[in-house]
Amino acid sequence: RTEVQIKKYESLLSENQYVLNELNKQIPINYIIDKSDNVLGFNNEGLLSIIFDKRNNSLLLIRDELNRIIQVIDNKENVVSLNYKKYLEGK
Repeated sequence: RTEVQIKKYESLLSENQYVLNELNKQIPINYIIDKSDNVLGFNNEGLLSIIFDKRNNSLLLIRDELNRIIQVIDNKENVVSLNYKKYLEGK
């Protein structure tokens, strides 16, 4: 019984670690200001995760497990979703 519980907790820990890693992709830790005074936020992997402009508009970039942008959400909660399709070469 103890081994079953350990396996269950290991599985739960693994799932939660995955969720934590995905959430960390959204958290900016470094910022730069571009020539137009936009503030660009980059996550712990150096990927762009958020953009703020001088009019207080913002765009949040949501990434998938391959670090592709799959959603863009603005400060008014408008959402643009992106889908990626893999095409086979030669077909």
